[in-house]
Amino acid sequence: MSNLEEFAKTVKDRDPRTSKKKIVHPKGFEPSISYSEKTKSGEIVSAPQPTNNVDWQEQLESYFGVDAGNYRVLESIERFMSYIPKIKKQVKELQKHETIDQVLFAGLGDLVEGCSGHYAMQEFQTELDDRQQQKVARRMIYTLIKEIMPLFKRGLVAFCGGNHGEKRQNGKAYTTFGDNKDVMLAEELQEIFKEAPAYKDILDFIIPENELSLTFDVSGVVLSILHGHQMRSGANSQAKSRKWLSDQAFARNSIADSDILLHGHYHYFLAYESSDRLIIQAPTLDSGSEWFENTKGDKSRAGMLTLVIGGEEKWDYIKVIR
Repeated sequence: MSNLEEFAKTVKDRDPRTSKKKIVHPKGFEPSISYSEKTKSGEIVSAPQPTNNVDWQEQLESYFGVDAGNYRVLESIERFMSYIPKIKKQVKELQKHETIDQVLFAGLGDLVEGCSGHYAMQEFQTELDDRQQQKVARRMIYTLIKEIMPLFKRGLVAFCGGNHGEKRQNGKAYTTFGDNKDVMLAEELQEIFKEAPAYKDILDFIIPENELSLTFDVSGVVLSILHGHQMRSGANSQAKSRKWLSDQAFARNSIADSDILLHGHYHYFLAYESSDRLIIQAPTLDSGSEWFENTKGDKSRAGMLTLVIGGEEKWDYIKVIR
């Protein structure tokens, strides 16, 4: 038999309508079959991931290749993920002697980094583009909420916009206060969790429109959250927050009634009480500000702020997870 005849026989035995190409499904979402005895019907579905763990090294390698380990963003992600079991341990210890059945996830802004318009070195030093940053930040917060929520009966997510989430040109925001990447991130998370039966009735969201701050009740305590870049007058962050709060009280804004003022922006932890009010400044999740370190000589420590709100004392158990 000639080679041509052998080839013809091989081709004839093939079904041209049948594809031999293997379909590669995303890791953790391989197809399986779901069958209901009640309805006597079934469907092909994607098998859910067995855990909430995300391989961040794998995620970043999809962006940068094998050099992903050389990027500083991985340090921040690993630090963030290391905080979650520490938070869970702290919550379980507190619940042994305190009635704590609600949780607040407060986003104080600058969750992602605008790629230009803030300082001259920014475009060179920013490692992820806007879409990559949004994806990583969304998955980090999604993981945090899914890991922490099972410890509580109800949850609340409240985000406000920071200055690095603004849309900027030539160093100035050119759209609206509400057109902010931090707020957009909160909306994405809201849509995700509201579609999940396990969360839609127990997890609520407070998302501003064009406001730069939010004031709401938490267990009988009035809490105001903001990023802090709008606090401008004063020699340091403590003086700036006090002056800003005084101006809000003079204008009779709702913030004037706050028992706790919670803000970020300055990258280091600070807390002080004044006139039966707590003003608390959350640290940053990254390794601080190179600009602040080189101009002021100080270096801030990364961490995640936790505290208990409510009861006779109004606030207690303030702890920075590191």
